[in-house]
Amino acid sequence: MKTTIKTIMILLLTTVSFVWAGSPVTDGLIHHMDASTITGVADGQPVSSTTDWSPVGIDAVAPNAAGSPLYVVDAIGGMPALDFDGIDDFLTAANTAGTLLQGDNPFVVFAVCSVGSFGTGSHTRPLFGLGDKIGAGNREITHFCFEGPTDTWNRLVGGAPHWTTALSQDEFYLISNGYAGGGGMAYGMWVDGAAQTVAYGALGTHEFGGSSVAIGRVAHLYSATTRFDGLIAEMLVFNRNLTDYEINLVGSYLAKKYNLTTTYKDVYYAPQLVSPENTSVDVEPAGLTLNWTPGDDPNTPGVPNPKITGFDVYLGDSITTMTKQNATPLSASATSLAVTVQSDSKYFWYVKQLASSGDIQSDIFSFETVKTLPVLDSDLPADTNAMPQAGAMFMVSATNPVVGELEYQWCYDPNTNVLGDEVELEDDGRISGALTETLVIGASLVIADEGLYFCKVTNTTATVVSKSATLTVNRLVGHWKLDGNANDSSTTGADGAVIGTASWATGEDGQALNLDEHGVPYIEVPAARADAFNLANRMSVSIWVNAPETTTVNGYRLMIGKHGQAAPVDDRVWMLRESALSGDLQWFAGNVYHTFTGVKPFDGTWHHVAATFDITTGEKSVYLDGRLQATVTGVTGKNPVNDTSPIRIGYYYKNETVEPEIDYIFGQGMLDDARVYNYALTAKEVAEVYTSFRPEDPICYEAIAGDMDGDCEVGLSDLAAMAAVWLDSNRFYGFE
Repeated sequence: MKTTIKTIMILLLTTVSFVWAGSPVTDGLIHHMDASTITGVADGQPVSSTTDWSPVGIDAVAPNAAGSPLYVVDAIGGMPALDFDGIDDFLTAANTAGTLLQGDNPFVVFAVCSVGSFGTGSHTRPLFGLGDKIGAGNREITHFCFEGPTDTWNRLVGGAPHWTTALSQDEFYLISNGYAGGGGMAYGMWVDGAAQTVAYGALGTHEFGGSSVAIGRVAHLYSATTRFDGLIAEMLVFNRNLTDYEINLVGSYLAKKYNLTTTYKDVYYAPQLVSPENTSVDVEPAGLTLNWTPGDDPNTPGVPNPKITGFDVYLGDSITTMTKQNATPLSASATSLAVTVQSDSKYFWYVKQLASSGDIQSDIFSFETVKTLPVLDSDLPADTNAMPQAGAMFMVSATNPVVGELEYQWCYDPNTNVLGDEVELEDDGRISGALTETLVIGASLVIADEGLYFCKVTNTTATVVSKSATLTVNRLVGHWKLDGNANDSSTTGADGAVIGTASWATGEDGQALNLDEHGVPYIEVPAARADAFNLANRMSVSIWVNAPETTTVNGYRLMIGKHGQAAPVDDRVWMLRESALSGDLQWFAGNVYHTFTGVKPFDGTWHHVAATFDITTGEKSVYLDGRLQATVTGVTGKNPVNDTSPIRIGYYYKNETVEPEIDYIFGQGMLDDARVYNYALTAKEVAEVYTSFRPEDPICYEAIAGDMDGDCEVGLSDLAAMAAVWLDSNRFYGFE
């Protein structure tokens, strides 16, 4: 029987307020990409891999960082999607388990997407691809592409069926594409619920042996420059024909999830959860039963589906850990199940309806049982950076759901907050509030104070432990004076090594590292000592540089940085360098680099360069000769914290395999007095570093009230300027 495939158009875009259980049809589902399940990624950040929610479980992976699509948090009515740039973004799921399409399989594909730009030739904007083009006997099964606003094209099993379909740019559609299998001519494409007319083309010889799923790229390997440009919210790929009933289930799932106006019936044929109601709180654990109603008969709304054979009930404390609660399927007439749950917990549950026409899941509901434990603010205590002379403070906020008073006990651990290994703090000359909501560590912080701080909160029922917060003492963590050696004069003691024949010259202060036109020698602090410089949230660097404006090398002149040897693009932690394209200063921190146009420290004379990064304020700033040049705001990323890369001064690792034509070296020039701080220096502190070398050049690090002539002091010239406009007035009284 020929399978019909129906699709839908997204017309109403509103936020869905419930959690989704996944595809209602899983038999034959070989890949399921769902952007709404992605967590831990901020808006506009790259997504290097997506979870495959099908039973196959082969996750899709981007080729590299540059080829990763971007996460768009609100792409379609409050739901997220992945943004593919049309240049090098794509995802692939390899057939490593041999469980994707094999032989002469049929297939059905659903994709919720919008096209950002259309191509102009064969397979230039591929939405998806199945199969591989590795050699003789291995052909792509299909790839579906957008070639223009009125032209879409699909290659199916070696042939070229072609549709002319008018599509609008940046408008969401649900595209369906399918092949009935068996080498026949049963294939089709549907857009917005309407079957598209084939303009020309026929199926070719079915020659593929292995296969893969490609999202945003054709499946085979020879088309390295064709990529999808647009947004993809969800994609499902099946390796079998779907019945009309199953197609309706998938369509209903998508229609309800994205709040779509569709050609599907309004009735949703999954079981409907009744109680506990979704997001219920204070549910009593004793004697709890989960209740539901069966799904409707697709042909007779309001009447239970006669093909139901039973139910399975799933429950767990997270969406990913729900387990079946019944050892054997419940009867077809079952509408409830008693379960065992605990107080002070949140649970998720759903019901799978078993039917001869195909199993289908309900939505996922959640509920919370009654609370007996102290309830803590999950954001407290907060990580703290403090100057040694300023002291530090940590706070918790807790409420007691039962009668009685709360008790507090602050704890400290230099390594971990595993109970039993912590030190319970007591009030003394430096510490106060150890048994209250607020812990205060007095002035004169020392490095030994660094570590984790957390609070045990107790009521008559039990003790709960707050999240742990890190205390960092602001300080200079690396200082290489470069006075004839690579020693670190800070308390960290991260001595480096001179790579190449040592060469020293007169520096800004004492000696300086003197690099030749080949970028040697340079300084390297080995990874074993560089772990102290995995500064995730905030940091500063400072260095003196004297190098010619132009250089014979073709790459980035790196002054100081922490980066590895795997790939120049993917293994950078933080670095201060010159842009190879413009000569402007670049500051790579917060997992992204910024180019500061017009900030050019290379002119053959000595200049002081400093850069700061602070995720708490979302700012990155650069300074030249003690003066603020520019600040970038809205920075959200962190530096990697588990990186084992070394620190290098005057050398940027060259990857011969990735970019052999670029010389990632400093070239000729001198570097002096390199510093790293574990916090963001203020403008005043940067000025203090600079003027410690050049006291004859005073710095005005911020404006002063009353400084009318901008000379950074209030004097007679300011008084004269003020006197010149004394009693001037634009007041108009309205009479003569």
